[in-house]
Amino acid sequence: MANFTKLNGYDVKDAVAIHTYDTVASFKADTKLKVNDHIQTKGYTSVNDGGNATYIIVDDETLIEDGGLIHELTNGLKAVLNVGDFVTPEMFGAYGDGSHDDSEPIQKAFDSGKAVEFSPKTYICFSLVSNNPLNIRGNGATLKKPQLDIEPYNMTVNEMNWIRILTITEDCNIDGVTFDNNCFTMWQVSDGYAQQQSSSVIARGGSKKIDLIISNCNFKNSASDGLHIVENINANISNCRSEDCFRGGLVCTGYGSEINVDGWNSNVITTGVHDGIDVEVDSTSSIDPTKFILNINNLILDYDLDVYVPENGKVTMNNVVMRSFDENNIHGFILKSQLNGNLLVANSILRSGVPETVQTYPQGGDIYFDNCKFIGNTNDPVIRVTQYQPDNITRESILKISNCDIEGKNFLQLSKLNLTIEVNNCNVECTNDCIVANGITSPHVKNLILQNSKFIYNGFFGTFLKNQYAVAGTANVYLYGNIYEATTDSGIKIEGTPEIYFDNTPFTSAYSLTLGNGANPKFYGSGRVIIVPTASDLTFRGYVAGDDIAVAKDTGYRYRYTSGTTWTQINN
Repeated sequence: MANFTKLNGYDVKDAVAIHTYDTVASFKADTKLKVNDHIQTKGYTSVNDGGNATYIIVDDETLIEDGGLIHELTNGLKAVLNVGDFVTPEMFGAYGDGSHDDSEPIQKAFDSGKAVEFSPKTYICFSLVSNNPLNIRGNGATLKKPQLDIEPYNMTVNEMNWIRILTITEDCNIDGVTFDNNCFTMWQVSDGYAQQQSSSVIARGGSKKIDLIISNCNFKNSASDGLHIVENINANISNCRSEDCFRGGLVCTGYGSEINVDGWNSNVITTGVHDGIDVEVDSTSSIDPTKFILNINNLILDYDLDVYVPENGKVTMNNVVMRSFDENNIHGFILKSQLNGNLLVANSILRSGVPETVQTYPQGGDIYFDNCKFIGNTNDPVIRVTQYQPDNITRESILKISNCDIEGKNFLQLSKLNLTIEVNNCNVECTNDCIVANGITSPHVKNLILQNSKFIYNGFFGTFLKNQYAVAGTANVYLYGNIYEATTDSGIKIEGTPEIYFDNTPFTSAYSLTLGNGANPKFYGSGRVIIVPTASDLTFRGYVAGDDIAVAKDTGYRYRYTSGTTWTQINN
């Protein structure tokens, strides 16, 4: 672009208007204008439409009419726009009336190389691009994509794929803009369309790093994403919100990026429509191929929290609040940490939702919760821990839950794991079984550590390695310094082969150990009441029981452990 302080040798910055016209058309028609005349307009197409500007008249055949920077007069002379510190889209012919397509004049304003100052109006536009660094001052403006499947566009669903409002490939600073993608209902028309990247705004660095600053913006009504950040972006985002964006209001998918978010409010306005946060890194970076850092502070959302920490990535989330919505519609949270990844969630309120969505996936990476409150629904576990770990990943993952309050049907449901789970200093209240390790197959739970916590439950406290009697290796269960309050005469049920380590806290009959058929655990510690199906089960169990008392469930007889596998009946 030309330097507008000196445009083709003409000094236009300090132009002083001496002729005044209502519009651009009126001065273009004035044949009396001559070289070096300075003119002032009251508007572009009409008075007070926001397109008022100053121009200098020059005689230069090399300048080409473009409808914004350069205007050709009837007498053949040229009027050159006097560009100061900023331009407005109206200087290039934008209407901002919510009806006319303003894409072309807005793009010209972007290409001017100056800050672009919008008015608090609605501008119809799409397929805008940053051909140079952008500074957009929105002032409450709405950039709204037109309805592309009707006149004058008449696009098919496939033709509408990949059409965005704005594509950012250069440094960009945006403040105070609402991006209305005007197409959230299209996901109901075609699921394929919803999965295409027809984001409201997409930012990608490509082969270079770019800086992105977005503040006080709103992203709404998208069949795909609100704001989509891909690879090689250094982003700082503050005080933004999203509404009814199908995949997510904020979506992050690229390596080489460091993204800092302080203040994001995700909203579901229309019943049945989605919104939320989606992190799924699948775009590579030639600059920082292993870097992905995401820091989110002060996040409020109604719907999905889907965060897949990539290999070697790091995600920190603080003060996340999942608001109460329709519990049958809340997807809840899905958190995955891949090989050497690290995810920390702190000082947050998390809600579970419909089945198969309340999950953590330690997939060779680690996940930490600290000072959080988990609120479950009545049908599903608060945290379903699932691990689909490739066979070539042998790193043991960690899931650590500290200083948290948990309430729901079940606290933990565990399946196909190769990790250590540690629960420390938590308060847990369940309407059913507290911890269920159901269907464990090799690889197995390495360590389940529960300490200094209070558990209130209506079912069994723990059902460990349920329905699996031939697990490779041995799972270790550590129960130290806990308080157990069962609302029924239930305790720990063993149906597998774990090694269970207790502190010296006695288990009364209300907190008993029940050995299911085929169970063969090893106990370390003492002072428990152990319930077995029949007295004959005492002779072949082979566990170490210390001073434990055993009760045969079929007769109610009590036995005291003597040595080896010998028990002595102490009542009848």
